[in-house]
Amino acid sequence: MGSRRRSIRLLCILVCGLVVPALAGCTNLYNAALEGSRKDARAALQRGDDINGTYTSSRRTPLHAAAHRGHRKMAIFLCDENADPDVQDLDGNTPLHLAARRGHTRTLYILLSAGADPKIRNKNGMTARDMAAAHPGTIDALRDAGG
Repeated sequence: MGSRRRSIRLLCILVCGLVVPALAGCTNLYNAALEGSRKDARAALQRGDDINGTYTSSRRTPLHAAAHRGHRKMAIFLCDENADPDVQDLDGNTPLHLAARRGHTRTLYILLSAGADPKIRNKNGMTARDMAAAHPGTIDALRDAGG
C-alpha cells in the first residue's frame, strides 16, 4: 500500500474511528488480507465481513488476496477461520492458482494443507501447476500434491 493511501487510511481511523475500504468494492477484510494484517482481519471478521465473500470486480476473496501477495501467515489465519481455498474468481482462478503463478511456494503448501484442489482448471483450462511454469519449486510442490 502506498504511503498516501496509508496516510488517508490512518486519518480515517483517527478522525472517524473506522477503516474505509482502500479499493472500491472491497471490504476491510479484503484490504487486511492484501496488507497481511491479521489484527485488522480479526477486527473485520468481528464486525461481520464475510470470509468467503467476493468483493472486487474480479470476484476475488480475501484468501485470493493473501495468496496473490504471498502472505503466508494471513493465509493460515484465513484458512483457520474456514476460508474456502477452492473459490474461483471471475477468470476461474483459485487462491492456489494465484500463489502458483507468483511462485509463493510456502503459501501454496498452506493452501494444499487446507484442502485446496490442485486439479481445478481456470477458464483457460489451466491448473495451478500449469501457471507455475516459471517456478520449479512450486511445480514440484504441486506435482507432489497430485496436481
